[in-house]
Order: sequence, then structure tokens, then C-alpha cells
Amino acid sequence: MPQKTHVADLNRRRFLRNTATGAPETPNVCFSIIALTDCSPIVVAHEKGFFKKHGIQSSVSKEASWAVIRDKLQTGDNQATHMLLGMPIASTMGLGGSARKPMVFPWILNRNGQGITLKAELAGKVKDDPKALKPFVEKAK
Repeated sequence: MPQKTHVADLNRRRFLRNTATGAPETPNVCFSIIALTDCSPIVVAHEKGFFKKHGIQSSVSKEASWAVIRDKLQTGDNQATHMLLGMPIASTMGLGGSARKPMVFPWILNRNGQGITLKAELAGKVKDDPKALKPFVEKAK
């Protein structure tokens, strides 16, 4: 395990030497997930070995609720997760019954805008009945 360096001990040369290796900053990452479709990028990357390819030993922990995910992230039991859009902001502000804990969210995969989009030719033919889509799918096969 690499030795931790105090911020005061850092200098430009040491910083460059430590970052130039290309090694991940955190080589062991436990991802917490809620078993919904929006966790699929994490699960697929883990199962296909994408994390391992970049030197990260990943594990995936299925959790029971969003509150459990938030709490495990705050305590350090898990290092990364997918969350509802407002959760990292609320956690940073100490809202919603959580302790005030700053969180970094480097990317947003989704802003709660899921939808199924159909081509213009199907306009008015499907309406609000998903069963009406089946003949078009069968024909496209």
C-alpha cells in the first residue's frame, strides 16, 4: 500500500513523479448500486473488465435504498456510486437527514429524462398503447 503524503510535503517534482505513472489514484473501488437501469454503465464496465484494464480492482455492492448508498459513500464503505440527481448536492448541504459531507460528482449520466423515441413514420400510429408497437417491431426484424 502506498505511503500517504501530507499536503505540506508535496512539491512539483513529487507530484509529477506520482502522477506520471498512469496508475489510478485509488486502485480498489467498491461501487454501490440500486438495481435499476441507470446503474448499467457501472455493472457493464465491471463485468466487461473495463476497470481492471485501467488498473482498478472493482467490486459492486447492491444496496437496498438511496439512503444506504448515501450513507455508505459518506462513511467510505463505498467509493463510488450512481445517485439521484439532487443527492450529492443535498449531502454537501447537509439536507435530507444526512450529515453535512462534501461530495464530488464528476459527471452526470442522466437528468431524469428517460424516454423512448420513435421515428417520425410512427407518429400517430402507436399513441399511448405499447402493444400497438409490436407489429412494427416484428416487421423490422
